[in-house]
Amino acid sequence: MKKLIFVAALVSFSNFANAKIGTAGCGLGNIVFGSKPGLIQVVAATLNLTGFQTIGMTAGTSNCGDGIMSAQLDNYVEVNQIALANDVSRGNGETIDGLAKLLGCQNGSSVNQTLKQNYEVIFPNTEVKPKQVSRTIREVLKNSSVSCSHLG
Repeated sequence: MKKLIFVAALVSFSNFANAKIGTAGCGLGNIVFGSKPGLIQVVAATLNLTGFQTIGMTAGTSNCGDGIMSAQLDNYVEVNQIALANDVSRGNGETIDGLAKLLGCQNGSSVNQTLKQNYEVIFPNTEVKPKQVSRTIREVLKNSSVSCSHLG
């Protein structure tokens, strides 16, 4: 009987995890109630106050998007995009070092080499948007042997 209840809860949770975000925002309330209208959003907002919304926003869980690390990476790339493109093309430089620290990468030389090898993928043209660059950098590093603790 306990297994049946566990499976039912798991199936219900997986359905809620894909729910749209309502006016209460992301967090535990969103997972439980989704975007159902009316007073349900008040209850959802109350559940969000349990602390799960803050954790979700930081970690990118509870339907809260990619989290703060992703936003920090986007900002870093936007501010440093030209210098980063130059450093990635050379395979070393201050902007790659800063990027490696931001992402919690263990081996800076591996990051340098991996990004240099994927320069054309990361910077396909001069009009590439910063968010696309940061998304591609994350994917390139995730798919490599480089160990980074903040890739998401």
